[in-house]
Amino acid sequence: TGSPEPFYEWFKDGEAVKATWNRYAPKKKILRIKPVHLEDGGAFTCVGVNGFGKVNSSMSLIVLKKGEPEGDLMEPVLTEVWPEGILQRRRGEGLVLICRARGLPTPTITWYKDDLLLNREGEQLTFSSMVPTDTGRYTCRANSALGATSANFTLQVGEPNEDHELEISEAVNTTVVEGGTTSLQCTVRTSHLPSVQWLKEIGAEEAGKEGVGAQAPNSTRQLGGRWFRRVKGAGGVVARGEGHYLSKLTISHAFPSDAGVYVCLAVNTLGFSFKEAHLTVLHRGAGKQYPPVGQKERSVNWLFLIIPAVVVVIVVAAVVMCQLRKTTPDKPVGVTPPTPVLKGDDASALTPLNPESHAHALPRPPDLVYQEVSGSYP
Repeated sequence: TGSPEPFYEWFKDGEAVKATWNRYAPKKKILRIKPVHLEDGGAFTCVGVNGFGKVNSSMSLIVLKKGEPEGDLMEPVLTEVWPEGILQRRRGEGLVLICRARGLPTPTITWYKDDLLLNREGEQLTFSSMVPTDTGRYTCRANSALGATSANFTLQVGEPNEDHELEISEAVNTTVVEGGTTSLQCTVRTSHLPSVQWLKEIGAEEAGKEGVGAQAPNSTRQLGGRWFRRVKGAGGVVARGEGHYLSKLTISHAFPSDAGVYVCLAVNTLGFSFKEAHLTVLHRGAGKQYPPVGQKERSVNWLFLIIPAVVVVIVVAAVVMCQLRKTTPDKPVGVTPPTPVLKGDDASALTPLNPESHAHALPRPPDLVYQEVSGSYP
């Protein structure tokens, strides 16, 4: 209402309704559409204008498909998404992606690859013979006048001769000082992207308690007759190229209770594999072993071992020499021992056995002879 009486203008989704539009008949405050089609749904705006200003009012038109029951309106909801997870396929194989939704009005499903709109509509996206270029992230989006919802599929297509069984080529053990941060890691070799979980070994009694308690489903599992608990928040892989993937488990502020046996478990469409990695947590103040002893420190330690050993050897050698000196008489080198003196007055006793050998000998001091004399002393 207004004075003077306003003029009326109609807009659909921001575009002015023209008299040339078929099935649209604007007449002042009334806009007639006959017959109504699905594409007529949208946002309509009525604008009143006179010389003093303008006002507007907006409304939404929702057009139901033929045969749709009338009732309470409902936003789109996905009812089926299949198959789920990461999809690994070989070149030449077929695949059907299914995405179903419900709502009122009935949502329209469109498909995207890597966020680019595909010329496909409907609940199914079909591949008759896949090629490696089909690899990518696919999205199904359910749209209606009341909103939209979506789901994603990850597809990887490989050459048949590239396929090989999944295996864990390496799992690295590690040691950390209490309170420190470290990581366990494993390398997975496979032709298809794997899903990796980290598990920690627990006792059978603890596993039984967790099975009854409020733990999340599948938090414990048995491998090779041993029980393991899934480490929450661990997993994820990083592609390293040439079919190798790296997964890390980071442990911050390590406690002694964190020590133990961990398992890297990898799964994909080709099978599964697991390998152990051990974590050792050292108590603070456990000695000079940590941080690890360097090369220089090791050489000093060898000197401390060698020097006492040399001293011991020298002392033992000195003791042996002293013992030998005590048990062996001294014998001057190059001196002929004195000739023994025979008793009696035998003249031969004063004559050398070999006169020629003593021809140049030094003069010999006189021998003192004691003789007993009988008779009276005057």
